[in-house]
Amino acid sequence: MKLLKKIGNKILKIMILIKIIITSLLYKNRLYIIGTPIHGNIGDQAILIAEKRFLKDKFSKYKIIEIESNMLNKHIKLLKKIIKKNFILISGGGFLGNLWLNEEDMFRKVLINFPQNNVIVFPQTIFFSNDEEGLRTLQESIKIYSNHQHLTICCREKYSYDFMKDNFNKVNIMLIPDMVLYLKPQNLNSVRNDILFCLRKDKEKINYHLDETINELKKDYSIFITDTVINKSIYSFNRNKILLKKLQEFSQYKLVVTDRLHGMIFAYLTKTPCLVLENKSYKIRGVYEWLKDIDYIKLTNDKNLKKDLRDFNKRSFNFNNGDYTVKYNELEKLIDIKLKGE
Repeated sequence: MKLLKKIGNKILKIMILIKIIITSLLYKNRLYIIGTPIHGNIGDQAILIAEKRFLKDKFSKYKIIEIESNMLNKHIKLLKKIIKKNFILISGGGFLGNLWLNEEDMFRKVLINFPQNNVIVFPQTIFFSNDEEGLRTLQESIKIYSNHQHLTICCREKYSYDFMKDNFNKVNIMLIPDMVLYLKPQNLNSVRNDILFCLRKDKEKINYHLDETINELKKDYSIFITDTVINKSIYSFNRNKILLKKLQEFSQYKLVVTDRLHGMIFAYLTKTPCLVLENKSYKIRGVYEWLKDIDYIKLTNDKNLKKDLRDFNKRSFNFNNGDYTVKYNELEKLIDIKLKGE
């Protein structure tokens, strides 16, 4: 079974590469999104869904072509011939810096191999740790980013924006919300019960000792556990279905507790009251600034969690929506200017 799965994945990747080549030949007006995910992080997949919806809404005459990170690494020479001097967009998320070095290396490879292309990075969190490795990686990145003359990086929160302004003064920096906030909130389920914990298991997790808290809460509440990461690859043909299934899951509960950034955003999109814990980078606190006026989303900590949970469980909410139109209009204007200048 493992061999068949391996062969199947290899055939699928060949088919995706062939599709990229054929689509590039067929369409004159095209936009390349590089760094698109195939892993099981549904938050990253939601980012790509929102990016593509934004581009289809604003730049409908352009064909959107996805290129995943591994494909760039394996087929860089071929992709240089295909992409040529066309516009490049880097998918958003939280991978710039030294927390996820494979993705940082992928981004550097784009900048080095496409020095004359317009490159815009969709909203990102940038994180360099304050240690020897982080400082070394930062200096390397400053050099590589600054050498590219047509680069714009969008930061999805103020911490990254200020950090980039202070350290990357040769790069054009913008402050734009996480792209998933481009999607419109909707109530997918009118009947809600129980409490959902959506918790990290990776290296961004802070150990809040929540097992003890959860066991204590089980005396008074029905508790369920989930994550925004699944153990399977996600491709364009099943991406929307998997996201919808996760949003429907969130919408079944009357309250969500999460330390996942997109756990918070999925709660916002499904109008589910949510208590949010921070993770190791500042991205949750930073992105929460866009949502701080949303009545049913609250940033808390492990010390106040039980109290806030009891308060939230009793409250009624004004399910107000945020309006990020102005900021996304800024991104639209930037891309439009760059496209006209090609």
